[in-house]
Amino acid sequence: MEQIIEEWRPIAEFDGEYEVSNLGRVRSMKKYRGQTGRIMAQTQQPSGRNGELRYFAVMFWHNNKAYCRKVHRLVAEAFIPNPDNLKEVNHIDGNHDNNQVSNLEWITHQANVQHSFDTGIKQPHRWTAEERRKIGDKVRGARLKTPI
Repeated sequence: MEQIIEEWRPIAEFDGEYEVSNLGRVRSMKKYRGQTGRIMAQTQQPSGRNGELRYFAVMFWHNNKAYCRKVHRLVAEAFIPNPDNLKEVNHIDGNHDNNQVSNLEWITHQANVQHSFDTGIKQPHRWTAEERRKIGDKVRGARLKTPI
């Protein structure tokens, strides 16, 4: 079995105070109790319309201001070239807990949404008859209330 060597790179926006690894870990390079390189805690942050997706995030302090950043995005920005300036980072295997660089790629929004359906992360919504009726009532009500 091949052993993966952990590589660390500085997080550009924080002037070398923090680093991210190709394995998805984040560390502080600030001196704390006499040591540097302390691995930082990650929390799961809800994302998406209903918070149904969860991504690992880290809190940073820089110039007396707090910042929250998603780990998968930090890894991609540090390790994956993005010559086409794509906006989204995709988890190739669909597992949002796996933030290793080998599991991430830059992708378009449309391709990312399609990938979420292809991997079963999202299911297409099927409108029920009741939902269709409520929407129709709202639309008809809006038309009736529109001033002439």
